[in-house]
Amino acid sequence: MRLEAITAEVRPRNRWEAMDLGLVLARKHYSALLKAWAVLVLPMWALILILCRDRLLVGLALIWWTEPLAERVPLLVLSREMFGERLTIRELLRHGRSIWFRDFYHVLVRVRMSLSRYILLPVRQLEELRGRAFQLRAAGIVNQCGALSWVLQVWHSVMVFSLSLSMAAFLLALIPERYAPDWEALFDLGFGSLNRINPVSMGVIALYLISVTLVTPFCVAAGFGLYLNARTKMEGWDIEIAFRKLAARIAGPALSLFLCLGVVLSADAVEDDWDPQAAVEEILAEPEFKVHTKEVWIPSGPQTIDPEVFGIFESLTRWFAQVAEILVGFLGIFSGAGPILGWIKFVLIGVAAAILILAIVKWSKTFSTRRKLDKKRPEVQSVMGMSVGKESLPKDVIAAVRELLAKGDFEGGMALLYRGALVWLIHQGQVPIQECDTEFDCVARVQRVEGTEARYFEWLTRIWSAAAYGARRTGPEEIERLLQAWPYRLNQNREGRR
Repeated sequence: MRLEAITAEVRPRNRWEAMDLGLVLARKHYSALLKAWAVLVLPMWALILILCRDRLLVGLALIWWTEPLAERVPLLVLSREMFGERLTIRELLRHGRSIWFRDFYHVLVRVRMSLSRYILLPVRQLEELRGRAFQLRAAGIVNQCGALSWVLQVWHSVMVFSLSLSMAAFLLALIPERYAPDWEALFDLGFGSLNRINPVSMGVIALYLISVTLVTPFCVAAGFGLYLNARTKMEGWDIEIAFRKLAARIAGPALSLFLCLGVVLSADAVEDDWDPQAAVEEILAEPEFKVHTKEVWIPSGPQTIDPEVFGIFESLTRWFAQVAEILVGFLGIFSGAGPILGWIKFVLIGVAAAILILAIVKWSKTFSTRRKLDKKRPEVQSVMGMSVGKESLPKDVIAAVRELLAKGDFEGGMALLYRGALVWLIHQGQVPIQECDTEFDCVARVQRVEGTEARYFEWLTRIWSAAAYGARRTGPEEIERLLQAWPYRLNQNREGRR
């Protein structure tokens, strides 16, 4: 990644400022975002509606369900614009297949139901992580973003609904009363009228699609800003960029400086009258090393609230009352929309219940005092650079070790013996040895697990370490006793050796 080519200022920000950064990026590149949306998203939506022309509500549901796939388009554009690259129409079309069909199941099932999809989308699309690596990265990113990871999802839904309703009210206000349709007749038909091609159904679908087109780029950009900020904090991008710029800036002067030093240092050394004690006193005299005092005012008795505060609350109360009156008057327009408003009520209740259930499932792990361990721990494949897979060992470890010792390869024989012990301890002894463990770490882990012949492993570790790091060979008598006492045989568990 060319961090020095990033067009925005990379530095740690608070979460709201990171969202603002994403919104600024969306506003700056909004024309490019709309162009990419028109090239890749609108044709797919049109195809879905054409295929579902007899069931328009089914088509609308499919469009809603595939929104995470469409959200890849603005993310692709923003990730390129961030580095000063402008995608052409041909390049956009070349990315169309990967946007709509790559990770189809994961995006439409797991990401679609996730409240943090605007944060997880860059991890999946830009870093192309899978499996355990994706889970670890996603957990770190979501932890950095906090509650804003799902606030974006709620904000998107509210904005799309509000914008659709606002545009509908505006268009209805422009229709003269004499040309107004028979709303009561349409409302009596309920959702059945929206399932067929007619002016009302096409108008509802058009308003929804326009709202999604206008709002989605900003939500994706806000999530992208949170993602960039999280990685900046986790990986220190700002420090890396500063060092790269510093290295590029001083590369030329540094060479000249070294040449000058070569000339100067060739002269005779001159004794310098330097007093260390005076230097210490001079440094301690700086303001940073002085004790500063600051006076603060702390109230000692009960405080009274400023009457102006109550005035603010009264103003807010009156304002909310006025807003409520306006909403009541607006809903009076739809007094005949009994069936549709009833359906909308049930839909909103269902959405709220689904969000509540997902939130409970998501946060139950966070607030649980007892976490469940993974049923299947990923097996370690290498320790200290040595392969510890079962297939990496010969069938008879002791025979192979004796053969190496007979050839004079003492270090190789001890390495094979030590590796054979690690393979048994990891795969059959269930000792939680990690890839980053040292010899002493492995001994400590083995001592904490019963039935693993800890004394033998400690004995083997001492002989192996002396051969590997000290080039000291143990006597043949002790090596023979070590081989005869070998307790670690594959396909034999701890109970089988007792």
